[in-house]
Amino acid sequence: MTTALRSVLRFGLTAAATAAFLSAGIAAPAHAATDPALPPNDTRLQEISERYEVGDELSPEDERFIKSIGTPVAAPGTRGAAANCFNTVRTGGVNGRGRAQGCHGSVIGNGITNSWRTGYTATGNSQVRKLRAAEHIRAYGLVGSGGFGVVYSRDVSSGILNTRSHQFSRSATFKALAAYVTVQYDATFWTSRGSFSVVGG
Repeated sequence: MTTALRSVLRFGLTAAATAAFLSAGIAAPAHAATDPALPPNDTRLQEISERYEVGDELSPEDERFIKSIGTPVAAPGTRGAAANCFNTVRTGGVNGRGRAQGCHGSVIGNGITNSWRTGYTATGNSQVRKLRAAEHIRAYGLVGSGGFGVVYSRDVSSGILNTRSHQFSRSATFKALAAYVTVQYDATFWTSRGSFSVVGG
């Protein structure tokens, strides 16, 4: 084989090897899948309240969540706060500003007969034309053949009022094998340009 032919073959092999290297993709390192962050407690509580009806059994994940944030229905005559006091402000409706301030009150139970009392003041700024104050009460306990689910559900509202401030207060008694109670406040404000809500629990 002549020197010229060896040079041609060497060049051809080098070019082929270089092309193969450049065309081969380098695999990206695998990354472990990560779960998305859970929504805030008030958002998840609202989702659970809307997802289940009385008699429905909760999923294991929702059961753990309710037991972690709900108020246990304690021994006879024991009073427990349904939630801490709150003072929440939101803006919306183009320059509207609303505040929900108060305490969820109390829950008293003996396992079968249970009472709740709640109230707060909803106040809007000068841009607010009307409002609606509401509360969403849910009790959870034994359902079906030993499951954990919704045993009581009540939504109370002031209705839409032509005012910028309203003191909202409600109470009730119910009978159910309740173990935990959740209460969520929900104030909606309207301006001339839109509406917005102050929700928490």
